[in-house]
Amino acid sequence: MVMATGASAGRPPADRVWTRPGADRLPIRRIALLPVVPSGAPGGNSVGEQFLLHFFQDGHDWVPPEICESALRALAPHRPDSCLRAISGQVFRHGLPDTTAVPRIAQALRSQAVMTVRVDRWERVVESDARITNAHVELTASLVDSAGRVLWRISGRQSQTAKYGVPQVTRGAGGIGGGSTVVREYGGKRGAAGRYLSVPQFQLQSSPRVQGYTPPTGGVRNDLGADFEAALAALLERWWLEYPLARERVSASQVR
Repeated sequence: MVMATGASAGRPPADRVWTRPGADRLPIRRIALLPVVPSGAPGGNSVGEQFLLHFFQDGHDWVPPEICESALRALAPHRPDSCLRAISGQVFRHGLPDTTAVPRIAQALRSQAVMTVRVDRWERVVESDARITNAHVELTASLVDSAGRVLWRISGRQSQTAKYGVPQVTRGAGGIGGGSTVVREYGGKRGAAGRYLSVPQFQLQSSPRVQGYTPPTGGVRNDLGADFEAALAALLERWWLEYPLARERVSASQVR
């Protein structure tokens, strides 16, 4: 059952979180992050990069979206877009892929779970004072294991005020952008840092502990705009605290 609190006057919106009991005890070593939905969404590439930046310290290997896309296209060489299009359509409509299809997807991606992210809102609103804008970000994410079991679902939103394009820092329950309320159903355990898998590392399967890479010192590519970047970072930092498979709580700012 998904738990959430309604937004009332003067209160920030709530994240909606559901976690399968015992999800943190499952033998998951590798997670595939599928391409962000919808395809071509504003900021979509950066959303995927920022998601990895925040979540790769969870003690697991992560297969990035671009590698997932190539592997899924190879499933149907005569219709290379068919599988990816079908999965994207399911995520777009329901917020997660068809769980009966996930075992085949996970096998193709050599992963024990897949993560999906859907952009529900990506909008900059100009206020009556034209110097001030508000960037609004809403996302939905789901984690499904290779047996087709939904392990974690979360959705939420974050806004960021900017003046002359410069984010204005405000104090609130959720940090940048005025804060947010989080409703928990279950928690998770902590552990060692994880890593990305590059293309050669994904192809090299001789060792289950193949060494990955970490983001560049300067962080990932930013084509978001400072206000969207601040809103997205605040939202993902909050979600990271709710993520049941995290074995170590390391802030993304510590790996920049």
